[in-house]
Amino acid sequence: HAFIDTAGTEFRGKEVVANAWKSFFEYFRDYRNVFEGFEEEGNTVIIKGYSTCSDKRLEGRGVWTVVIEDGKIKEWRVSLP
Repeated sequence: HAFIDTAGTEFRGKEVVANAWKSFFEYFRDYRNVFEGFEEEGNTVIIKGYSTCSDKRLEGRGVWTVVIEDGKIKEWRVSLP
C-alpha cells in the first residue's frame, strides 16, 4: 500500500502508512473528507469531493485516486482539482 499526498510525498508500506495516519489524526482530530461522487476506470476509482478541518490549510476541494489490485488498495493518492 502507498499513500501520496498533495505535495507528492509518498508513504509506502502498511506500517509506515498506518503510523502516518495515526500521527495525522492525533494532530488534526476534526479532519474529514466528504465524497460527492466517483468514477471507475478499470482498476482505478476517482473520487471527487472536499475536506473540512478547523485548520483552514487542510480545507478545500480534492480528488482522490485509488488503485485496486487483487481486491485491495494498492495506492491512495490525493490531489487538488
